[in-house]
Amino acid sequence: MSALQERDSNAVARPVTHVPPPVIDWSRVTASSSNENAIQQPKKAAPAPSSKKRKSDTQDVDIKAIMFPDDAVYPSDLDPRLLPTDQDTCGRIRQKIRKWIESGAMKVGEFRDELGVSGPAYGRFMSRTGTWDGEYTDTYIEAVRFFKKRELAGLPLSLPKSKRPKTIAEKKQEQAGPNKSTDTHTLLETDDWMLPGEDDCSVLIYMTCNEVRKELRALLKKGISQAALCRALSKQYPEESGRSVSAANLRYFMGQNGVDAGNASTAFYAGYCLLEKLRLKSGKAKSDFREDMEDIYGGMGFRTDSNKWFIGPAGKTPMVDEYGRVRFM
Repeated sequence: MSALQERDSNAVARPVTHVPPPVIDWSRVTASSSNENAIQQPKKAAPAPSSKKRKSDTQDVDIKAIMFPDDAVYPSDLDPRLLPTDQDTCGRIRQKIRKWIESGAMKVGEFRDELGVSGPAYGRFMSRTGTWDGEYTDTYIEAVRFFKKRELAGLPLSLPKSKRPKTIAEKKQEQAGPNKSTDTHTLLETDDWMLPGEDDCSVLIYMTCNEVRKELRALLKKGISQAALCRALSKQYPEESGRSVSAANLRYFMGQNGVDAGNASTAFYAGYCLLEKLRLKSGKAKSDFREDMEDIYGGMGFRTDSNKWFIGPAGKTPMVDEYGRVRFM
């Protein structure tokens, strides 16, 4: 027996372990293979951030371009024309400030920063009343310079109405369609006009009481309500004056008859101011009667006092003509 055979005969036989074949899930294999062979759809790119500006941002840019153009030429800070004059009363400057802010040209905070005054200082000046109350305040002095610079540069003193941001009420009105009340309100709008002497209720009048009544009746015939007319008349007085035109005032004045009947009424004075602004707004020329009144009364204007006394020759009766002049017949 060879050595190899002897070693094999002495070897111990090892048990053979049976390993079962792996169980294959053919459904997964099919799904996986189908996914691998499937055409891959390109992923959708994330939407790019919108480059559109908000409407309010665009509107702000438009306002700045109109009210503060880059090519505007302003006068020097040392220009003597920037100094206050007798016409630049505190009451008138307060009106200009309110008109400036209400038009949407600037916000209150922006305007204060432009003037270089604090909030309390601005508030104290705006809350004062009286023609010259506040003339030594920084707010008054800087506001005068601000508006005079714009006037000398030929820039508007309020934002044009077409560029003003619309209020919620105006947007609703546009959706609802034309409204008669809106038309009448627009007819009475005179905020863009100011008469000499208006800030201290000293506008010179060149119409008789009968003429004012006639034109006010014409306004009422256009569909304007008495309440709307009273509001428009009351706006002709400065807020600090404390005067207004009530429905009773208007009815009493409209019920009178005579060239100078009702000349001391608040409705007469306010009626003239409103009618004169409406004339300027429409661009109408002065009537011959109006020019005659200016020639007759010159720099005095039609009287608005209630005292009536005349001195004339004995045996003569005072007569009032169509212009309000007293003649003895």
